[in-house]
Amino acid sequence: MSYLTEKSSYVLGLAEGYDLDEKKKKNRILYELIDLVDEMANVIDELEERVDMIDEDLTYLEDEFYDFLDYEDDYYDDLDEFEDFEELEFENEETVEE
Repeated sequence: MSYLTEKSSYVLGLAEGYDLDEKKKKNRILYELIDLVDEMANVIDELEERVDMIDEDLTYLEDEFYDFLDYEDDYYDDLDEFEDFEELEFENEETVEE
């Protein structure tokens, strides 16, 4: 339960503790606002959960991506070792005909 949900429950408890009559216009507005705040708090909680799930997925993808880049860098670093060799040319190159 998040802070907003707790706070909206607290305010609802206060309103109920004062034993306000919901049928009166002024009190009805107060109860409607409390309900609105409670719904907003629940939606925010759901969105925070979704953001956390997306963040976990993104963290996984970043780890996979950067692991791949590290592998790719290591692979190309290994290939760079072969660049030190000189290319050999043969003087007498004959074409073999079949």
